[in-house]
Amino acid sequence: MDKQFVKFWASFLTNYLKTQEQMEDMSTWIAQGFKGFDELTELFQKSYGLDRLSESTANYLAMWEQSTKDFERSLTEYLALMGVVPKQEHLELVEKYEALKEKSESQEETIIHLRQLLLKGEQLDQKEFRTGFEELIKKQSDDFQRLIKDVGEGVVEKESEKKKPSATEKKKSAASGKSVKKRSIAKKAVAKK
Repeated sequence: MDKQFVKFWASFLTNYLKTQEQMEDMSTWIAQGFKGFDELTELFQKSYGLDRLSESTANYLAMWEQSTKDFERSLTEYLALMGVVPKQEHLELVEKYEALKEKSESQEETIIHLRQLLLKGEQLDQKEFRTGFEELIKKQSDDFQRLIKDVGEGVVEKESEKKKPSATEKKKSAASGKSVKKRSIAKKAVAKK
């Protein structure tokens, strides 16, 4: 906090501020750019040494701008020491609060809606899972039955193949059958003689 602010504040509190209305005047005066209330403007100029300069000089304007910035910064610091938030900052925070409140309510509605969808989805997923699982078990069972049938048919075919002579065996058998026939014919011919 700068010394000029303390000087202004002390003079304001002791000489100027006598009613609540005058405190409101100061708020209006600050909001209007430190204009509109001559007594406060004079007190400000005196506290910051601006009363010794002519208002038409460039130096005065530069000092005025710097003084108002210093005053506003010091006022904010002073009010913060007492735990007071500037009205503009308070209004901005209220606006942010309202926006966040609306956003939160909207998100709550979305969460409720999503939870309902999730519950419905879980019920559907359980039904789909059960149906899918049952179809999988049926398919595996059918495949297993086919496998057993195919294996059974394969065993029967192999046994029947063992009983059936192969083409080579048939030729050997046919050849040996011819020789047996020839021998029996020869035996019969010898026996007739």
